[in-house]
Amino acid sequence: MSSQASSPASPASPASITEEISTRTMSDVVKDFNTEELIEYLGRKDLKLDENDIKILRKEKISGLAFLKLTKENFRSFGLTLGPATVLAEFIEGLSQKL
Repeated sequence: MSSQASSPASPASPASITEEISTRTMSDVVKDFNTEELIEYLGRKDLKLDENDIKILRKEKISGLAFLKLTKENFRSFGLTLGPATVLAEFIEGLSQKL
């Protein structure tokens, strides 16, 4: 990294901040969610999860970081039916898109 002798050290420029934000993905945000934050987030995404599906996520104490590692088979083993398990697994795959 080169530095210019004529400019003093300064905080990150707006361009570098924008670049950093643009390289973050939704998975970077979701991984920091606790169980309740994750459930609230999923509710806003209109994934057609019912109260039983939410109860399972809460019972299993699924945090954002754990959620990102789950597969359709994992969701099925927790007791989710095929529909919600598939929707959640596909949703996780889509979270790698940039913000």
